[in-house]
Amino acid sequence: MAEKLRVLYKKTGKPPQIKIINDIFQLKNVIVKRKLSIMRYETVFMICQKGFVENAMPNLILTFQSIFGDLILVKIDREKREFESLSQEEIGWYFADLLNKSPKMRSKKYE
Repeated sequence: MAEKLRVLYKKTGKPPQIKIINDIFQLKNVIVKRKLSIMRYETVFMICQKGFVENAMPNLILTFQSIFGDLILVKIDREKREFESLSQEEIGWYFADLLNKSPKMRSKKYE
């Protein structure tokens, strides 16, 4: 049986959560069926919807684009072409980073 995968999951308007994915094959199927993008994000990868989502609030505001819809952060071993779990240090750093780039979370700091 495949190893469990520890990722950060960020739902729009909510703080990030640590999620354990037990079925990596199912995650790969969802990526293909929903035509999700996998893009480099700092030292990890982001799995998210492609493009703009009409009438939706952005989940993250980055320097040159906004991310709409839910997203997952995960590591990928590019040589083996396999997903890898985030380390505890990466989870801590990216948790704070995602909060900082989330429009709803940023506005809550000042209320």
